[in-house]
Amino acid sequence: MGAVEKNPAPVEHFWTARDLAAVLRVSSGSVYNWVSQGRLPAQRVNGCLRFDPADVRAWLDVQRRSMPLFPFEPANDPSASTDAPPRTRVIPFDPGRDKRRK
Repeated sequence: MGAVEKNPAPVEHFWTARDLAAVLRVSSGSVYNWVSQGRLPAQRVNGCLRFDPADVRAWLDVQRRSMPLFPFEPANDPSASTDAPPRTRVIPFDPGRDKRRK
C-alpha cells in the first residue's frame, strides 16, 4: 500500500456570509449588499454564497490601500484653496459621557 501522510496541511474552508460578517464585524446584510454591488469577491456553491478566505484577505488589502488613514484631513492638492476654513468638526471622545446619561 502507499504511504499515508500523517499530518496533512490544514484545509481552509470557505466562509458563509454569516461567517464573513462575523469576521468583519458587520451585518450579513452588508455582506450581501457588497456582493450584489460587485465590491466583494464571492462564489456560488449550490446556490449559496461562499467566500474564499484568501480572496477576502486580498480584497481587504486593496481596501486598506485605497482608503485614506485619516479621511477628515484635507487632501494635499496644490490647486485646493487654503483660504477657506476646514469644514470638519472634531468631537473629542469623552469616556464618561455614557455614564452621566444613565
